[in-house]
Amino acid sequence: MTWVTVAADEWRYWMRSRLAIWAIALFTVLLVTAGVLTGLQAHEDEHNRNAYQAESEETFLSQPDRHPHRMVHYGHYAFRAPAPLAVIDPGLDAVTGQSIFLEGHRQNSASFDVVRERESSTLATLMLQGVSGPALLVGKLMALVLLTLLLLLPLLVTAAISESAAAGLTITATYLIYLGVWAAITIVVSAVLQKRSSVLVALTATWLVTCLLVPSIAVDAEARSTAHVGKIESDLRLLTDLRKLGDGHNANDPAFARLRDNLFAQYDVSDPADLPVNLRGVVAAYSEAELTETMNRYAEERMTVEANQSQRLARIGWLSPALAVGFSSRVIAGTDISHYHRFLRETEALRFDFVQGLNKAHAEDLDYTLDINRNKSEEDGQRARVSSDTWAVLDEYRFTPATLSERWQKAVPTLTMLTAWLLLLIAGVWISGRRLKP
Repeated sequence: MTWVTVAADEWRYWMRSRLAIWAIALFTVLLVTAGVLTGLQAHEDEHNRNAYQAESEETFLSQPDRHPHRMVHYGHYAFRAPAPLAVIDPGLDAVTGQSIFLEGHRQNSASFDVVRERESSTLATLMLQGVSGPALLVGKLMALVLLTLLLLLPLLVTAAISESAAAGLTITATYLIYLGVWAAITIVVSAVLQKRSSVLVALTATWLVTCLLVPSIAVDAEARSTAHVGKIESDLRLLTDLRKLGDGHNANDPAFARLRDNLFAQYDVSDPADLPVNLRGVVAAYSEAELTETMNRYAEERMTVEANQSQRLARIGWLSPALAVGFSSRVIAGTDISHYHRFLRETEALRFDFVQGLNKAHAEDLDYTLDINRNKSEEDGQRARVSSDTWAVLDEYRFTPATLSERWQKAVPTLTMLTAWLLLLIAGVWISGRRLKP
């Protein structure tokens, strides 16, 4: 009798048990129901956010002739549609922003029993018939793994429909390895302990330690050990640095004296009205570039801290398979912190491009004299405008996750941890089998 025969016998035993059949059926129904409901919600979220994005772009582009700097402050919204595999793992989407308001001068924030043979006194009979301990335990492990694979079929189908067959296979394989770890843990514990009650207590304790205690301690330790500036202090420092750069709305601000002097020297004039460009627009563009460089430096520092924290926590996957599978799942699904950071960087680039496009129109398409006199009368205000065709500086934006290949490569470290857990436990199953006694 080989492990294949043991696995087949295990399945026959389960199929004769109404409790096992009902448990499998209930789990399958719950998994399918959860997948369908989550898929519908994700589809609705994607539809709504794409609709909002299109509406925001249409609203911006349909604005009438205006002063270009009014459009800088009119702003624009960018939305992050959920990744296709968010139906499997929403990841950080529930706790991170999904939309950002973009405007000038600022960055806005976005198990089955395995001891029955011993208790029913059939273990000795099996071993007398030539069934080795390793073959018995490996057969039972294979039976559990095949059952797990069967239960994961709804996950595979959901992921394949949401993105692609390759994506479905990738994330299903991830969870199969993780559940294989728990199947192996169950087999080892069942082989070592004598009673089902002891097995239950040991498995419960193992789950509490690896899935709750270790992750909780790791997060708390990371929060206490990482020396970084808090948000309030960071915002105050940023505000202080921004004030040193001058007010881009005031072309006479001393912070822009060198810029004015260089322009006067370049065009050999002494009066802003004699410049071939609008000084106010040039100052606005220069100021925006300086502000953006400073804001990006602070933003990158914050994201670096967050990314480093995430990487250090991921390494705890060597102590907790739950952490390892969590990080792997979020990376493959495209709902991890790196995707959120990419959303922030992409929308910031979008913001900077359209603001500078408007500042360019301010400098080149609007006469300086008309600009400084725009508040004298309604008629002067009407003349200090540029064509609405200018609003085409706004680019269309749609957020998409990284390619599956890129996501898989990024998940390799934590997938390696999971695989190491599985291989180590399979070795434990084999060793436990060799030591197995009736």
